[in-house]
Amino acid sequence: MDAPAGVAALSSGTATAVAADTLIRLAQHPRIVAVKDAKGDIAASSQVLAHTDLAYYSGDDPMTLPLLAVGSARQAAEALVAAADDAGGRAHPRCQI
Repeated sequence: MDAPAGVAALSSGTATAVAADTLIRLAQHPRIVAVKDAKGDIAASSQVLAHTDLAYYSGDDPMTLPLLAVGSARQAAEALVAAADDAGGRAHPRCQI
């Protein structure tokens, strides 16, 4: 199966954060398309957003606005549009913009 995949930048199961340079390298894989980030490190998130086209989602409510300010909303919207295009314009109803 060639389904797209995302990375949890801070795994609640292990409490291990994924470093920004690791996320940047993972972004080169064609199936890695998104990050859910709960690290609370806006500088690291900004670095990943600047160097990748990953869709970026906040996994930490207090960081949602700062992540939106550095571009996560644009990335997420572009990923949803791309997914709809890949599906022949038939995106899941919750993903339609």
